[in-house]
Amino acid sequence: MEAVPMKERPPYPLLTASHRVEADFYQMPRWLLARQDLSLDAKLVYMLLYDRFRLSQKNGWVNEHSEVYLIYPRQELAQTLGVHRKRITAAMRELAAASLLWEQNGGYSVANQIYLAWGEPVDISEDNLSVSCGNSPLPF
Repeated sequence: MEAVPMKERPPYPLLTASHRVEADFYQMPRWLLARQDLSLDAKLVYMLLYDRFRLSQKNGWVNEHSEVYLIYPRQELAQTLGVHRKRITAAMRELAAASLLWEQNGGYSVANQIYLAWGEPVDISEDNLSVSCGNSPLPF
C-alpha cells in the first residue's frame, strides 16, 4: 500500500523505516488480548506480572513443584500503571476468578507469592487482528 503524500507535518519526529528500537517492551499474549471476559486493567496487570514472572524464572524462584512464583506488591503495580491500588486489587481478583492467578499468603510482614496460569489458547487468525482502512486491511 502506498502512503498518501503528507501536506502537513507534525512538529515532532516520526518513526522512520530505518528506526531501530533500543527500548525494552512488555509482552502481552495474543490469547490475553482476545479475552472478552477480562477488563483492560486485568490484562495490563497480567502483562506486568508476566514480565516479572520471566525475571523470577530467570532467578530460579520456584516452589517444591517447580512452579515459578513472583513478588510484585500491589502498591508498586499501582505506581507503575499510575492508578489507585484499589484498581490493582480488583484486577487481581478478576484474574484469580478467571483462573489466571493464584496468590499464596506469605504470612505476617511477608510478601504474597503470586503464581500465574496460562490461559486457554484462542484461535486468532491474521484477519481477526487486522484493522480495515477503507477496503484494504492494514497488516500488523
